[in-house]
Amino acid sequence: MKQRIQSMLAATAVAALAAATPALAVETSEPIKVILIDSSDADIMAYSFGTILERIGYNVEYVRIDYAAQIPALETGDVDVSTSIWDTTGWANLTDAVGSGNVVNYGSTGVKVVEGWWYPSYLKESCPGLPDWEALKEEACAKALSTVETEPKGRFIDAPADWETDAQTRMDALGLPIEAVNSGSPVTLIATLQAAVEKKEPVMGWGFVPHWFFEKVDGEFVTLPDGPDACYDDPAFGPNPDATYDCGYTPGFVWKLGSAKLADKAPEVSRYLHLFQMSTSDVAVATDRIENGGEDIEAVAAEWVDAHRADWTSWPR
Repeated sequence: MKQRIQSMLAATAVAALAAATPALAVETSEPIKVILIDSSDADIMAYSFGTILERIGYNVEYVRIDYAAQIPALETGDVDVSTSIWDTTGWANLTDAVGSGNVVNYGSTGVKVVEGWWYPSYLKESCPGLPDWEALKEEACAKALSTVETEPKGRFIDAPADWETDAQTRMDALGLPIEAVNSGSPVTLIATLQAAVEKKEPVMGWGFVPHWFFEKVDGEFVTLPDGPDACYDDPAFGPNPDATYDCGYTPGFVWKLGSAKLADKAPEVSRYLHLFQMSTSDVAVATDRIENGGEDIEAVAAEWVDAHRADWTSWPR
């Protein structure tokens, strides 16, 4: 009952704040289509930006789409906005799309990111030499990480396939006895890693920050070799011509993209997208509240928008 009353009070407060924000003249009655990728760290940014637009008076439609399908959908104009393109897994596609003139890069969200091969610190007991990648070559390390499905190779819990991490390609090029097993969703990825950590079992998988799990658990990222061909040389076919970045995953930012059609459809939305920013800690705290606290993601986003009302209402029109 107490929780229900608190939820009702929170909803009333949000409604009051929304009523206090007058809807301004907007350029279009067509919905502004904002992408969701079913990952709380990305979707909290999407809902926050969309909520700002709703407060101003725009009609917003949220479109669920695979991570890898975002840029093609923006290029065709089927969707308008993405707030979830990560440097480490989306930069090459981003630059190609922007170069084509069909997609506009509206800059960083302000959220700093790290992605890569993550392991809990206690894995060093089974794989001495970590975080250096060569520790993964050792038979004892692979054996510790192996499962019934992967033995004699070790298991790597990879991100969902549409994130396109290239983990298996890089592992094969480095000659590592590791098999990457795709998780079906971000929730499955975290749940699998968390279950292993709680039992203190040897485990390694795709990690990304900001996220509550990787910030709370004592762990590290594997250090991979430098050089654009370090993880792509194939003895049979030579260097991969598409290898335009280092073997390792360089820390970067989450970027905001818009369809080239957005500027004509709603130039004010374009300007708001350019100005929109969140902090890395905001996203990390939000994912904790959503995934561990069981809070509704749209309610958490609305709370963030209301807490930062002074910022976005000061953006000149």
